[in-house]
Amino acid sequence: MTRKNTFYIYQPHFFGGMSRLCSEGLNKYRFYNGEDIDIFSEMNYIQPSIIFQIDNILDTYNVIGFTMGSTGKLYALGQNATPKATVNYRTTPSGASPTDWTALFISDNYPATHNYSPITVFQTTETTKKEYLYYHTSSGTAFSSGTAYLSRYGDLLGSPTETVTFGTLTGLNETDKLCHLVHNGELFVANGNKVTRVTSVGNFVEATYTLPSGLRVVDIIPMVLTIGGDYLALLCSDSNNPNQSQVVIWDIVATSGYIAKVRIPVAKPQWIQKVGSIYLIAGVNPNNKLEIYALSGLISTDSPIFVIDDVSYSLTRPVSSVNTKYTMGNVFHFGVEGTTKSGIYAISEVEEDKPAMTLLHRCATTDYSKHRPWLCLLLVMLNICLIMMMEIIGWLSVMPKIPLIPVMLF
Repeated sequence: MTRKNTFYIYQPHFFGGMSRLCSEGLNKYRFYNGEDIDIFSEMNYIQPSIIFQIDNILDTYNVIGFTMGSTGKLYALGQNATPKATVNYRTTPSGASPTDWTALFISDNYPATHNYSPITVFQTTETTKKEYLYYHTSSGTAFSSGTAYLSRYGDLLGSPTETVTFGTLTGLNETDKLCHLVHNGELFVANGNKVTRVTSVGNFVEATYTLPSGLRVVDIIPMVLTIGGDYLALLCSDSNNPNQSQVVIWDIVATSGYIAKVRIPVAKPQWIQKVGSIYLIAGVNPNNKLEIYALSGLISTDSPIFVIDDVSYSLTRPVSSVNTKYTMGNVFHFGVEGTTKSGIYAISEVEEDKPAMTLLHRCATTDYSKHRPWLCLLLVMLNICLIMMMEIIGWLSVMPKIPLIPVMLF
């Protein structure tokens, strides 16, 4: 194996190491102390760290989202053969003897026509504390023939029923991305050119915020600025210039306008995530590469700090879905669907301002067409149990980790 002292972050194979100079300005992101490893061929350097088990949910297909309730139940959103949206649950989801999947309900509506949907547990105080599942459905099997709804099921702490038409999402179009964020006792939902809010008392406010013309929400996360205050960072696609993305800073109060808007030089944005002291933004450029840029303060890098080759720019579903994002400790995990290197990736900081990326698990070992990590990634923290559902066809057998450099600390 060849050891390299310094090389730019670029991944025609796989590189493990530390990236330095994150806080010293733009165009200075490099890998140090790295070793060139191709996880797909050099298996002698791979050791299993997490084991998958074969599993299935009876009469359920295309599982697209997971969430966990306050009582520890794990909920899975999928569909049946009709297809109608379905939710199943496990009372004990992890450990040596997890319980079987049990059907919770079959929705009156069809699954979201965007081919995926978040499912989120959110508690409200509607006279008393109540807990609901929130998810996306449609009244038709195609976007053009149906209405997009935010549906909910609950009270999970009482006698639950489904409200399929809890809120109509008129801002969505056929190619928009779906995401949820629970923040400060409220639920925020991407709604195309709008942000929808479910208040702490369960009120549905469809247009709590309207974005500038041409921008459409892809992902939402909290953001802290040096001036203080409570803000949300909205990662948006930009129809005015499809080869770039925008991060809009919203104060959660105004119904329009913005505190700041930052251009990110990447097309087809996928997600935004805070890792250490910086924010990472992933997107897919026409060169068929997933590129990850860094945002420090309100300044973006001009070039990516991480690059993953062989993804499809023309893919209509997300290459790296927000459903696959999860942070455990100081390690950020995300899924990538590609033609050669699909899998679960992780980014963490060994030291402050020194992020490193590693490929934790390859999604399939026999057929690249089975690489579908975008459906969902859930890390159950109580037992540090990782569950990765592909097409509900099955779960894979071995989760490898690169043990060469102390990058990921589990």
